Amino acid sequence: MNVIVGKVRDHLEDIRTKNTRSKSSILSELDSTLCHSLPTNDAVDLIARIASLLPDLRQDATKLTELAERIAENAPITFEDILTVVPSDAIQAGLGIEQPTSINHVSLALLRATKSEAEISIVASKEKLVMSLVNLWLRTEDIGVGLKAWRVLAHLLGVDIDKPEKDQVTVLRTIDTNTHLMWRRLVTDQNTYDLLFSLTCLSTLGQSGQLSRRAKGVSQFRLMELIITFWPVKSLWTSSLPEINKLYGIKAGEGLVHYCLLHMVDAKDDILEQIQLVESYSKFLRSSSWGDDPLTGSRPNLEFLIQHGVHADILSQFAYPDQDDPLQGLIQSSIIEYVRTYVSCFPRHFLRDTTGNKDRILEHIWKVLGSTSQNKWARNDDPTGLLGLFSSLPREIIFSTTSNTNPILSLPLRPFNTKIISSLAIIFNGPQTRQDTESSTIQVEAVSAAAARCLFLIYLGANPTFFEDIIAKASSVAVPEVASTAMDMLLSLATASWNRKELLAANESSAIPGEESLRAQCSFYGHYTLPGDGVSALLLPPAVIQILPFLLSSSRHLTGDAYSVAQKKFDVAAAMLRKVELFLARGVVDENGLGMVAQTLRVRLQKGILGEGVGVAIEGGEDVTHSVATMSR
Repeated sequence: MNVIVGKVRDHLEDIRTKNTRSKSSILSELDSTLCHSLPTNDAVDLIARIASLLPDLRQDATKLTELAERIAENAPITFEDILTVVPSDAIQAGLGIEQPTSINHVSLALLRATKSEAEISIVASKEKLVMSLVNLWLRTEDIGVGLKAWRVLAHLLGVDIDKPEKDQVTVLRTIDTNTHLMWRRLVTDQNTYDLLFSLTCLSTLGQSGQLSRRAKGVSQFRLMELIITFWPVKSLWTSSLPEINKLYGIKAGEGLVHYCLLHMVDAKDDILEQIQLVESYSKFLRSSSWGDDPLTGSRPNLEFLIQHGVHADILSQFAYPDQDDPLQGLIQSSIIEYVRTYVSCFPRHFLRDTTGNKDRILEHIWKVLGSTSQNKWARNDDPTGLLGLFSSLPREIIFSTTSNTNPILSLPLRPFNTKIISSLAIIFNGPQTRQDTESSTIQVEAVSAAAARCLFLIYLGANPTFFEDIIAKASSVAVPEVASTAMDMLLSLATASWNRKELLAANESSAIPGEESLRAQCSFYGHYTLPGDGVSALLLPPAVIQILPFLLSSSRHLTGDAYSVAQKKFDVAAAMLRKVELFLARGVVDENGLGMVAQTLRVRLQKGILGEGVGVAIEGGEDVTHSVATMSR
């Protein structure tokens, strides 16, 4: 360690006195791992040397700034240690917009070294330092500096906020500005609070020292990121400085949330800003992992967009796109993503909708999917742009169509389309099971699991060559993307979370078809009970005759994408083994058949990803299918 530190120190001295070019081979020797055990004195000394070099440096400073960042981030030093060699005034000066970006980067790295509330309080106590940070964040034209400044600000604001328990219902949190000094500086200090508005509000265009229209657009969406990240903080919804709000046209009782989401951006004549605004609303919806309100399935962020008409406006643009607007196609994908975010993050709210939004959304999806020809699917991965949204819908709602044909049958199996197969894999896999959630959420997931099973059986009944096609494509390692997608489908079925309609309350599954209807569509199962889970579907005819020989065969390709396909094949076999062993542990009837499958899969897995194949007597598979039929009941 001492030898490396000495070499680096000598090299920094040569750069200062002899204008030697910085050498990556020397500076990189002090890597992140070594920085973790760097003595405090050495760490602050190296930081001080680098900081003193940068103002007069006449060469690329990238390697020097990277070294300073590694030391500040990884060395066992405190912010107070740093202040002994680099005063806060120097850090503040380094945040100046007129400074070289290298100096900006180092100053930001030093601020990021704050690790405790006490150290953050030191920063918050210095108004000009905080204002310089905010000013740099909102003003800089350098993307890297802007991103790093945001991360530092988010760190300073977020490190002292208590995190909610998993699935806790979202409520706005009151921040005690007497103890959370960084928040007090941001929302109660007049100069800092005013800076947030003056650098982003269009009414200040043309004033001395102000940003251009284009630069304000950048600063607006940087400020939007703060709202998206910290919206549950109550201080952002109201203001203790109404006189500043009034200067910028913000109503009494409103705060930064209202300003950013409703007033700040004037995008009517700028399609790119329209796209960014819709994308920001999507981020706003998915920015909290807290639990939904048990009664409404909603959260304050969704309710805000509903209350102010934003939500209905975007859903209307989705359901009734302006065909005469040549720019509509540019923003449509962002609108679709907003709808996808809504239905996936708030499924209970969507299912309980009584405003007509749900019906309009579904009508548009069914119409577009139903009118898309096979030729279009063959020429384009997703000519509708709706597959991601379709696979995010609550599965039970796919049965709500008034048509005699289920919308899922609008997605053709042939010609093979990777986007279609990926979407079907998501749908067939069923809902992701979660622990410790409220009973209403568990029940929604149970209904979705039953719907996933029915959708698979309906699709299989309409496409009896389904497994034949999937196995053929999974074997086509010459086209890795296709083979990988087919493998994902098999893994989706092997790990599927399914349920039976009979286990649900009648009023919760009225649209989901019953066993008699499903059996009529899947006559090839003969006398066997319809599979009750994904593994049963793989181990019953018509799948088993093709699935097991394929999984048990060796993979002969050793490199690149072909190897990743072989890895997925191995993962499918491992997932199937886990499920079969679980069934055996439950004591299913006629364990001999399943025991043979389990043992054969174990032998194959023991041989590794590319191991030699393992034979299996399919003609003796009657025992297997009998056991599978029993376990799937």
